[in-house]
Order: sequence, then structure tokens, then C-alpha cells
Amino acid sequence: MKLQVLTVLIPLSTLAVADAQPMSLLLPDSKSAITAPTGMVYEKILAAVTPNTRHNNSTHWLSVTQRTNTDHAVAQLTDTPQLLASAADASIVEMVSDSPSVKTHEADNFEVLPQSGSPEIALLLNDNINPLLWQGINNRLRNLEAVRHLYAQMNYRPLWTDNGNITRLAAQVIEASKNAWQHALPPQVYHSDATSTLYAGQAVSEPAKFDIILTDAFITLKQHLANGIVDPKKQFSTWNTHPEELDFLALYHQAFRSGHMDNILSVNDPDYQQLQHAYVAALQQAQNAQQHTVTVPASKMQLGSRGAAVIALRERLGLPTDSNQYDNSVRDAVKTYQRANGLGADGIAGANTIAHLNGQRTDNRIHQLAVNMERLRWSRKPASGSYVWVNIPAYRMAIRDGNQFIFESDVIVGRPKRPTPVFRDTLEHVVLAPYWNVPGTIFKEDKLPLLKKNPNALGKSMQVLNTSTGKVVKASSVNWHNGGEGYRLRQLPGARNSLGRMKFLFPNHHAIYLHDTPKRKLFKHSRRAFSSGCIRVKRAEDLAVFLLGDMGYNRERIKRESRRSKEKWVKLQQPKRYPVLLSYYTAWVDDSGHINYSADIYGYDKPLEKLYQQALKHL
Repeated sequence: MKLQVLTVLIPLSTLAVADAQPMSLLLPDSKSAITAPTGMVYEKILAAVTPNTRHNNSTHWLSVTQRTNTDHAVAQLTDTPQLLASAADASIVEMVSDSPSVKTHEADNFEVLPQSGSPEIALLLNDNINPLLWQGINNRLRNLEAVRHLYAQMNYRPLWTDNGNITRLAAQVIEASKNAWQHALPPQVYHSDATSTLYAGQAVSEPAKFDIILTDAFITLKQHLANGIVDPKKQFSTWNTHPEELDFLALYHQAFRSGHMDNILSVNDPDYQQLQHAYVAALQQAQNAQQHTVTVPASKMQLGSRGAAVIALRERLGLPTDSNQYDNSVRDAVKTYQRANGLGADGIAGANTIAHLNGQRTDNRIHQLAVNMERLRWSRKPASGSYVWVNIPAYRMAIRDGNQFIFESDVIVGRPKRPTPVFRDTLEHVVLAPYWNVPGTIFKEDKLPLLKKNPNALGKSMQVLNTSTGKVVKASSVNWHNGGEGYRLRQLPGARNSLGRMKFLFPNHHAIYLHDTPKRKLFKHSRRAFSSGCIRVKRAEDLAVFLLGDMGYNRERIKRESRRSKEKWVKLQQPKRYPVLLSYYTAWVDDSGHINYSADIYGYDKPLEKLYQQALKHL
């Protein structure tokens, strides 16, 4: 009977790690070979190869053949990387697939791909050559193990060439690598130096080397776009979002099926894309500023101003220069420029606006956009459903459904000495008429000095509790000069309670939550870093109505329940148990799609810029 050779070529050195997860075998002409019988054959082959042989010199190879239209298979060893056309010699084991079923990959996870395995690719990877010399360039493979694993999963078939010619999919990877600068990433890391001039359909020399190099570019660029290049815990010690786990086999098959790579080698977040466009525009502006400058006059320019400086301003803004008057067209152009660059859009060309026009602020803006793009690569926003989003330096919170803001409020955040931490959790309860259990830091630093001077300084609303018995004691009975050890403070519900009428809990070991506040006047300030870490919500009652409205709590009931003397816990139900993301973006996109720039209230941007530059050097 005629023998058919499976497209499987496996270095023996990989078999030792394959036991726990058997690999299905892929026929070149049908999906029949990835059914259970083939998986059983593969498992039996592994069992038949002795440990001594399997750990032997990895230049030996395993070749698998299967008789057409039968369940019989033959495995053979060879010291040359060629698929065998006969099963007559050196067979290790012949078997019939009558054993119990074993777990194999689902057929839907595989494509019937046109080419068989490449011995050249397998040999290059097995020889562990790195860097790989190609096109006169030593190409260092950044992710050799991941590259090797992907090819093993694909039976060492070429991924980016067809009979030595560059595929359209490969051309898209090359283009994405060339454009990595638009993500503030260096194209040369993704082998753009060697591949940038290549195009679809072009024949390449040493196609196996090209294929491996482009696979490394594909894997490395996807890793960097999905998870960034800096460990977020180096910026935020409280960070608790795990990096995205990437399945490069699934990603490749997705691209192969669709014929497109643009939705894979990109960041599919509209906020990120807005920042990316602004980053590219800022780079262009920096180049333009070298050719165009506006002389800053002694006084600001505004509606009605005249002179040579106005003509220069007109030229810089792309307006006709046949007039020296600062008219409505100039004012409107200045406003447009100010909005685009996060400046106060008053239509007045003051010193700060003209400094931006002259390029004196452009470098700062470029760095600011780059570090916030990196933070967005870390963020992993929920793929679907709504979530609570707090942007600390913007003093804003919102409930977002994808890119839509369905609830918004101004907030007050932690002051620089007690910053609001960056982390994520899940909203679980709304507490009406809450007690305030005074945190240890506030107790020691804020309340204890007052109590030492006057035990009754905190008033009747503040209770003193014995931590051992839980009973309330008189403040005057405690010796506060010994540090108040064994006692804690709890404020009763009411109008003076520091948490206001309600709080919104997402339990965490930082003791951070959203809450109301009696200090409403603080919301009049544009910079609102006044708290000890928790987030005070201006529209707290509206937020409670939004969250509890489907549970029988209208505004009247919430008002009534929140003004009682006993606190009430309300457990949220799905879908209102939202993920909560406490975030830090000094460049961010509002609900109108406009980019906003916020002051770096905690001074986080500069350290991240330094970390980013260090990471770039080690890519």
C-alpha cells in the first residue's frame, strides 16, 4: 500500500518536554491527520523512544509516516533532516490506534496550510544560531524560545514565504515593523534594518533565515504592543494587573484566515490611537518648528493686536499673511491650536502658546505622550461591559462602556504625601449612612496630636473604641500620650461624617474606596489633591442612584436611607459589579474624543520616562 508522509519533523531534543502536552500531527492535504488516532500514535511514539535516545544528540530527527486511509503509522529515526518515503528501515515502532483516546488539539484551531515542513528552518533553530546573519546584518533574535515554539507547533513550515517569495502577510509585518516609531518604539528592534525594503511577491535569498527573522519581529512587536516594554510595578508598586498572555499560534492562524495583520500588530484601544496620532503630530510639529518660529513680543497678542509678530503668527498657523491684524480668523486658529495641544483655549497668543508654536514645549509633549502610551499598553481595559475609570491627575471618574462615558463626576484625590494608589478591583457594595473607621495613618498623623492637646477635640461624632473588646469608651479615659495603643477611632453616620452620606466599596488591602464628602467647597478648585488617598465623588448621590436604581432604590429612598443613624450595606448585583480601574494618565481622551493634558501631580512622568529610556536600550 502506498505510504503518505506527514509534514512532521521534530528534533529529538524537543521530545522530552512534549510528554505532558501531546502535539497533533498535521497532514498537508487534509485535516484527517489531526484526529484522535493520530494523536494516539504520537503519544505512543513518545513512549517508545527510550530516554537515552531522546536526550541524545539533537541532530537526530523523528519522522512520522501514515498509510493512506488506515489508522496505521510508523515512526523512524534519521540523522538527516529529510522526510522518509519508506517505512521499511530503522523503524522504532509500528502500531494500530486502538488505545484509549488522548487529548489533542481541536481541528478548528488548525488550518490546512499549503507547504510542508522546512528542514532548513528546523536546522537553523536547532543549531541555536543567534544572532542570525542575513542581508549582511547580524539579526539578534529577541524571542528565540518563543520563535522555536511557534515553529514546532507549525511543524516547521515557513510562515512568511511561499516557495521562497514574500507573502502579503509578511509584507504587512514588515510595514508594521517600519512604523513602530509611531508607537515610540525603535523599528530596528523588529529587524526593520534588514527587511524594510522588501515587498510582497519578492524572492528572497536564504528564505529560511528571512522567515525566522520575521517571526521574531512578529512575536516581539506583538509583545511590546500588548504589554509595553517597562514592568509597570517599577512605576506603581501597587499595580495588580497581570500582563496579557499571548497565543502566537492562534494569532498567526487568525491573520492567516483573514489575510490581515493590522488588527493584530496594533493596539485596539481608541484612547491609545488618539494619543498615537497626537504623538506623530507632535514629532511633525517639532520638525516644522525648526523651520518656522514666531518671535515672542513684549506683550501678549490678542484680538485687535497688530504688527510684524501677528504676520509671523499668521504664517505659523497657515493663515494668509496679507494682513498684520489679529482678527477673528487668527483668534479661532489659535483656539484650535490650543485645544489640540492641551492649552487653555482662550484664543489669546500668550507666552505659553507661542512657546509651543516655537517648539520650545514640543519635546516635553512628545515625552508626555510616549509615557502615557506606555501606560495604556499596560492597562488591559475590559474587552466588554462597563467599568469604573478614575483618572487621578485629571480629578475625574467615569463609568465607561467601551469608549462611551455613561456617567461622569469630578473627584478629589489623595494629596502628594498620601497619593491615591494605582490598581484595579471590583465594585461590590454601596454603604448608606456609613461609619468612618479612621485609618491608622490618619489616626497617628492627624488625630492623635489633637487628642494629646484635648481629648474632646474631635467632638461627639467621633467614638473611641477599645480594640480588644470593641466597646466604646470615653476619650478622656485614654492616655493619648502613649500613642493611643489599644484604641481606634470611628466616626458616627451623619452630616459631619468625613465620608458624607455614602461610600462605594471595592475591597482591597489599601483601604481605598469612593465616597461622598461634606466638604463640597473643595470642588470649586481646579486642582483637587486634598484627600488622604480615597476618592471623594462630587456626584455621589447620582452615582448611588445609577448603581442601585435597578434594585428598588430611587433617589428618595437613597436620601432617606443615607440620613439615618445606622449604616446600611447594599450588595451590588450583576451587571453593576463593575471592574474599578484607578489610573494615572497625564494625557487622556475625554468623552468627546479630545485629548486632554493634566498636571503630573505626583511627579510620575519623569521617572517613567527614565525607565522607558533604559528599557529601550535593552530591547
